[in-house]
Amino acid sequence: MGSRYVLWSWILKPVFKAKYPEIEESHGSDALMWGRRAGLIKALTTDVEDFYNQCDPDKENLCLYGFPSEQWEVNLPAEEVPPELPEPVLGINFARDSMPEKDWLSLVVVHSDSWLLAIAYYFGARFGFDNLTGDAFSV
Repeated sequence: MGSRYVLWSWILKPVFKAKYPEIEESHGSDALMWGRRAGLIKALTTDVEDFYNQCDPDKENLCLYGFPSEQWEVNLPAEEVPPELPEPVLGINFARDSMPEKDWLSLVVVHSDSWLLAIAYYFGARFGFDNLTGDAFSV
């Protein structure tokens, strides 16, 4: 297990849920992002063959979306401007055939991780987590 996972699962997640139960109730796994993360992991591991085939380089700019329901989708970006949530990286399909498959998948993983961080910062800004006091994270 990575240190980020241990920090989140053992220390921050219980404090977050205790301090902000209304966010857990109203947004559920969307606020905590575990469903989105699980969907991305599923696309990049167990469903990797299907994911690879959906990323056709001849199609327009495609994005990999992870959903709170632990599902994933390769699709065009949202047409609404500005989008409700931060958008994942655009055009993951273009480099698919120009590099080895493992390298391309690693690139998609890095972009997916960045997208999850962007969503975390979005929720932090939206719900005012910048105003936390030091005692919120004391164990």
